[in-house]
Amino acid sequence: MVFAGLWFGDSKPVFPRFTEPLLRDLKILEEEGIDVEVHGETVNSKAFMLFGCADLPAKSSVMNMNQFNGKYSCLKCLQSGRNERTAAGGNIHIFPFIKDDPTGPQRTESQCVHDALAAFDSKNTVNGIKGPSFLLALNSYSFVQGSVIDYMHGVLLGISKVLINLWLHLQMHQKHSVYIPILQLLMPVFWQ
Repeated sequence: MVFAGLWFGDSKPVFPRFTEPLLRDLKILEEEGIDVEVHGETVNSKAFMLFGCADLPAKSSVMNMNQFNGKYSCLKCLQSGRNERTAAGGNIHIFPFIKDDPTGPQRTESQCVHDALAAFDSKNTVNGIKGPSFLLALNSYSFVQGSVIDYMHGVLLGISKVLINLWLHLQMHQKHSVYIPILQLLMPVFWQ
């Protein structure tokens, strides 16, 4: 299924206008299913949303959490990241390599639900989550595991290629201390 819509206005779209009909249909497919005729026989088929992909700005709205350039914006872990000044005088949000815990701490489904409810009650963002996402109403959808990498920005625009070159280029180990730890993660067989 491809979910698409057009919004005209001076501000971001009001997401419930898009998500309420979508959620209603997804719940019907998940709980009641639809009857289809197969070779003259009526069969009830159910469908489940297992994963979803959106570009990063849309993903933050759908998931109801901070954008990619904010604290705790990763859907897989609870690293807050930090803001850094650029040479040109701007700011970027970075997630420095943490040698002792490079992939963690990991987000869990139960923690995301807890944070969403706490954010809703307090009207404050909790661990990057601004409140419940409509996707939490689906029984089959995994908030953490069901959100996949943005292929367009992560692969097609060359971000993966840039990162691999930074990590593996022979001159990088002289400039950045991340070189050896990344190699140890990517190729553990060579470091035993």
